[in-house]
Amino acid sequence: MAQRVLYGALTILVLFAIVWADAAIANRCSQSLSPAPRLLFSRGSLLPLFIVAMLVAGGWELIHFLRAAGAQPYWRFALVMVVLVGVAPWLCFGLSYRIGSPIRASLIAVLLSILGTGIVAVAKRDPTSSLRDSGATLLAILYLGFLGSFALHIRSGLYLPGSAGAWVLLVVLLITKASDIGAYFAGSLWGTHKLIPSISPGKSVEGMLGGFAASMLVSALLWSILRAWLFQIDASGHSLPPLGPVVGFTYSLFFGLLISAFGQLGDLFESCFKRDAGLKDSGKVIPRFGGILDLVDSPILAMPVAWLLLTWG
Repeated sequence: MAQRVLYGALTILVLFAIVWADAAIANRCSQSLSPAPRLLFSRGSLLPLFIVAMLVAGGWELIHFLRAAGAQPYWRFALVMVVLVGVAPWLCFGLSYRIGSPIRASLIAVLLSILGTGIVAVAKRDPTSSLRDSGATLLAILYLGFLGSFALHIRSGLYLPGSAGAWVLLVVLLITKASDIGAYFAGSLWGTHKLIPSISPGKSVEGMLGGFAASMLVSALLWSILRAWLFQIDASGHSLPPLGPVVGFTYSLFFGLLISAFGQLGDLFESCFKRDAGLKDSGKVIPRFGGILDLVDSPILAMPVAWLLLTWG
């Protein structure tokens, strides 16, 4: 447990440093660059590169899962498209006059992925296992590329001033990881009722509830700190009516609960992949945690939900 706490704390410190640097670059670029680069780098610099690198590393591990389960995905094409789909919400700001909104950029990239998968399958000139292999290729692209791209939708596509999106993304990540931490400690201390032992033998109902409680607590704390800064100022710098303290607190609890629920679902979803492939961990990149996919499995499903709550809620 001591090692998990140490490596977890180091991971959070590295993440905070990247977010801080990305926000600092956004603030500096908003004052010194010409319009097109300023628009791009105000929406991210280090964070998009870091996120896409994590998605590619997770994609390679997922391809290993798929191979262990008997599929042969078109791995070169899959990894290229994970990069393209993942980075589309950010790059669209450099091509905004052609592409438009970030979500439109993501949909265009997904369309290219589907068309490209068909081209690669036909170019092989061998229909054997094409259904299985094409499906595995698209799974890798959509699971990591498309779902993972919502981290950049939060960073780049919320139309918040400059560096604000970087801090919003950090808040969402911390709420997601609070669920993992709360579930681990609650399950270790009080876990007696197994949740779904056929998928993840170590997870318990008590751990799930502990994850809910931790995320709700961290969500209420962090949003109460950032609400006055972010949600009273729009992208043009005009004052907006502040959220009432009761409504804001209630919504932050609801936000934390949903992020925890879908984060834990993401963890279980990746466990399904591991059980089918006959593997315990996705890799050994991070001691006591496993591979990159073990690290990002919760945010993968939590990020689209967070984006929906932030844009529609």
